[in-house]
Amino acid sequence: MKRYLFFIFFGLSLVVGNSYSGIIAPLPVFTSKDRVLICAPHPDDEVLGCAGIIQQALAKTRHVYIVFLTNGDHNWLEFKIFERKLILHPYNYIQIGELRRKESINAEKILGVPKKNLIFLGYPDAGTMLIWLHFWNKNKPYYDFLTKINHVPYPQALSYGSPYVGESIISDFVKVMNKVKPTKIFITNPVDTNSDHRAISNFLLSALLEMKNQIHPDVYFYLVHYYKWPLVWPKPRRFAPNLTLIPPKDLLKTGNWFSSFFTSGQIDKKASALMCFRSELIGNKGFILSFARRNESFEEMKIPVLNGKEEVFLRTKIYHLKISQDPKSIIFKIILEQPVKDIFNLKIEFFGYNDRIPFSIMPKLGIQVNIHKVISVRNENIYVPADRITYIKNPYGNEITLVVPKLLLENPQYIFVGGESRLGDLLIDSFPWKLFKISK
Repeated sequence: MKRYLFFIFFGLSLVVGNSYSGIIAPLPVFTSKDRVLICAPHPDDEVLGCAGIIQQALAKTRHVYIVFLTNGDHNWLEFKIFERKLILHPYNYIQIGELRRKESINAEKILGVPKKNLIFLGYPDAGTMLIWLHFWNKNKPYYDFLTKINHVPYPQALSYGSPYVGESIISDFVKVMNKVKPTKIFITNPVDTNSDHRAISNFLLSALLEMKNQIHPDVYFYLVHYYKWPLVWPKPRRFAPNLTLIPPKDLLKTGNWFSSFFTSGQIDKKASALMCFRSELIGNKGFILSFARRNESFEEMKIPVLNGKEEVFLRTKIYHLKISQDPKSIIFKIILEQPVKDIFNLKIEFFGYNDRIPFSIMPKLGIQVNIHKVISVRNENIYVPADRITYIKNPYGNEITLVVPKLLLENPQYIFVGGESRLGDLLIDSFPWKLFKISK
């Protein structure tokens, strides 16, 4: 009811279309020299987003690998129906993860990826964004309330027993890339509405920064979940192999997109691979099969360079966000497009990267502001005096500027920026994380 009243009073934060008449460029072709890494937050995402290009890559190179961030062990409702169990115990969630691991192995067998090229990391389903935000350099790792576990519980995982902390995940991605040495990487889009789908790109990009002098792969984002009411994507929610899978129009306006089209045999193989996820099909069959279409689309990753020019960070119908820098500060601007209530607030996260300092101990600032002031500033879970951030509001009250000293971020070379908007305690929108390079 609160959300309903909010939308009546406040207007929609994002209204987008579900069709696009433009032309998307073809994805660059694979060659025999390519080494391809598909990154999946959960077992099934690699098939939903990449089954077609997996087949195309395998036609040119045998070096196709898939890494899974989690085993998808929070899929409790479908598992209850699938196993006909009313009550699940902690060990049942590990069984869910093992079941989904086996489903992916079966699906990849259909597509042609050998089992030895599948790498499971085993981190907590629905917990990786919380790890990204709060669990770094800690003696007390993230604790999964369903599995009752704070470490990787799967013996088949790359680093069995590793604690649920951010540096464990980055270390695993570095191990994977040292093994694969990818020339092309496909990973879920930071705009994806699933938290694990957003977190995995942050961890991967952090690992790529660690290896920036060793590998320089092309990175492409694929989309699985995108909910912006009243938009339903993909549409229609059914098996429609003659239709084209087009990204939402608002994303096409802001990104550099590519598309690959497939033969009927490749589409059939994708549909067959999707049918391997029996535990996922319960109640979701239409959604899952709606990805078996004529094509797959990918957004090319670009890392913008911050300088004196403002970069548009996010544009909605309520507010615009812009970011820039000067020699001493990161400058973040909030431009209000509509009048807002006093209980409207934004939380902006700034995670700095400096190759002279381990990322796990670099400052990770969370700044909460409303239309009157900086409410709070924290470095992970330690609060920082709010006056360390300069707050400037223009005379019209519709533009707020935050000046964040680079010293407070340990003079980063790169910066991850993300956050969310709220009306009181009600979440309006989680805006996607972006990585920026800071010019000298």
